[in-house]
Amino acid sequence: MITLEHILVATDFSACSNEALDYALHLGQKLKGRLTLLHVFESPFFYPAEISIGAYPEVYQWLQDFKQEEIKRLNALADQAGKRASRLNRSSKRGFPLLKSSEQRRKSAPTSLFSEPMAGRDSHT
Repeated sequence: MITLEHILVATDFSACSNEALDYALHLGQKLKGRLTLLHVFESPFFYPAEISIGAYPEVYQWLQDFKQEEIKRLNALADQAGKRASRLNRSSKRGFPLLKSSEQRRKSAPTSLFSEPMAGRDSHT
């Protein structure tokens, strides 16, 4: 029988990433692997490093509120998924999704299976 030690599922809350999570939960149940649900908060706009976002308190507060909403969504999704997975972790990072998910894969090695959402940025629309 195949064994999966660790399944890392990155989510952007899109329908595609929800399907990937559903599939990972099914595999995790059957193959007794632990599962990590990862969401990377990516700022919806770019600002140059030399400009301090702190100089714009309204924008800074909006970003903080937006990030908190994303964390609430992750927690709700993880709570729902946790009903089907005995070994589920959740992780929230800030940065660029591809870079942060690669870092998470290296930190939680060995990762047997990895799912990266490719449906776009539904959470920013």
